[in-house]
Amino acid sequence: MLSAKILKSKALDKISGVDLTYKLCEEAAKQGYRVFLLGGQNGVGNKAAEVLKSLYPGINIVGTYEGNPEDNNVITKIHESKPQILLVAWGAPKQDLWISKNKNEINVPVMMGVGGTYDFIAGVQKRAPKVWRDLGFEWLWRLVREPWRWKRQLALPKVILLVLWQRIRQI
Repeated sequence: MLSAKILKSKALDKISGVDLTYKLCEEAAKQGYRVFLLGGQNGVGNKAAEVLKSLYPGINIVGTYEGNPEDNNVITKIHESKPQILLVAWGAPKQDLWISKNKNEINVPVMMGVGGTYDFIAGVQKRAPKVWRDLGFEWLWRLVREPWRWKRQLALPKVILLVLWQRIRQI
């Protein structure tokens, strides 16, 4: 959103992966879509599935599987479940690279990398207070709570510099 302001472009509303996952699961329950939760650790995918089932009665979660991207059983499990929505929680960029590499073989209409979303849904991690989220500072909340994530934040200054450079070129 800040980039859009700098570039004097219309900003789209920001929606976090967690919020998008909730909306997607709500719609899946209404439409009867089959959902598969891939990734997570220590049973968090199963716990997230339980929470989603209680929030959205009728949601058809056809499978959960922690596995890892190199596990040959992953694709078999997905094929057996025939999901229409696949949520992958292996963290960026691992989940995104895996989806890109396997999208044609898996052939699921909707695939989305959701990072730590299962942790939030399952209640393992707390989300930033709503005011922080509304102001666009959820990333800062996570950095304060998880300081080992600092390397991921190194991309922010690069993005800001690229945006500023683009703005200068527009003038």
